[in-house]
Amino acid sequence: MTARLKNRIIRDIESLSSPHLLGQLFEFMRILRKSSRKQKSNRKAVLSLAGSINDEDALEMQSFIDQEFNSIEGEW
Repeated sequence: MTARLKNRIIRDIESLSSPHLLGQLFEFMRILRKSSRKQKSNRKAVLSLAGSINDEDALEMQSFIDQEFNSIEGEW
């Protein structure tokens, strides 16, 4: 599937004759490449923090978050 899709995209690009459209496509591809680099996993970093908060502090944080963010104030 991936190879077929790439080939279709290449054919579509090759069929473009407008320099303006090619420029737009080029800029769009640059944006896609940048965003795909930023989406690297931070799993290792997050897991390295496991166990760094004791149970008492974690329960206190959970209680505070529940009190502050689990209710709606005012009219909606």
